[in-house]
This record gives sequence, C-alpha cells and structure tokens, in this order.
Amino acid sequence: GNGTTWSMWNFHVLLRLAGATAFGLSALLIVILGHQLAPASKATLFTYLEVPSAFVVQILAFGDVPGLQKALGGSLIVIAAVIRFWGEASKVQAGSEKPLLDPEQQAVNG
Repeated sequence: GNGTTWSMWNFHVLLRLAGATAFGLSALLIVILGHQLAPASKATLFTYLEVPSAFVVQILAFGDVPGLQKALGGSLIVIAAVIRFWGEASKVQAGSEKPLLDPEQQAVNG
C-alpha cells in the first residue's frame, strides 16, 4: 500500500500528516487544560463526545459517512452523556453537591 512505498510520500502527504498531528495535539492540550480548570466529575463528561466528534472529522476530512450501526452507537454515547450531565446539573441545583473547597479552607488559602 501507500504506507510501505516511500515513493508515494510527497509534500502533500507530509502536510496532511503534520496537520493531523497538530489537530490531535491541540485537542489533547485543550482536554488537559479543561481537566485542570473544571472538577473531574464534570470534565470527564466531555470524553463521551470523542466518538461523535471523530465521526464529524471522518465526514469532513475524508468524506466517509459512517453506517447506520456506527451512527446509532455514537448517538447512544451522546444520549448517555446528556443524561449524566443532566444528573450532575440537577445535583448542583438541588444543592446536594458539596463545594470544591470548604469555607475554612478558603479562608486559609485566601
């Protein structure tokens, strides 16, 4: 295939490879930053969106539309993320979630 034949590697292939690498690195850095800024229980919810966003990139970058079974699986992942996010949000609204820092810790840290 193309991967084993070095003569098929040209500037455009290397440019696409560099672009995909930069895209992946940027996404990873954003995820790391998000986990530093948000509580882990909430930041982890966004990992559910990796599969559907991969489908979007697959369609836009390669023109390859996933089949019905893959689209259904991605939809189930998104539905599970929405239900979990809704559950987390309703806990916060009900006031049942404890604050990240106790008032005593805030006085010591502030």
